[in-house]
Amino acid sequence: LGGRIALVDFAGQRYEAGASILHSVNRYASGLAAKHNLPLRRRLTKGITAVFYNGSSAEVTVGGLSSIIGLLLRFGFGTLIRMGTARDAIMAKFVNIYRLLDSGAAFEGVPEMLTAAAGGKRDLVDLTGIP
Repeated sequence: LGGRIALVDFAGQRYEAGASILHSVNRYASGLAAKHNLPLRRRLTKGITAVFYNGSSAEVTVGGLSSIIGLLLRFGFGTLIRMGTARDAIMAKFVNIYRLLDSGAAFEGVPEMLTAAAGGKRDLVDLTGIP
């Protein structure tokens, strides 16, 4: 899992410039960083970080106990539990990619890879907005 991927337009072409955040379950990125002795910062902020999309821009909340209480008051305990459960389900499906690749699977593109990782369902593809 990469995080926010930066795209750069150069000479009429669009190029991927890389990710600013890597999840610890990203086996390939973690392995590449270790192979080249690249230091990893585990966390840039202390406390809880929450990002909410309001339809036009992202709102970032960083804080400690007060942020947790604010999130509980705004969304309720059940919603936060469901968000965590949904995140864990997505991660479990994504990690399935490694099992498929280790068994020799190959894919024509990202939608096919994500569909295979999700057991033939398009739910991971739908999260990306890829048609």
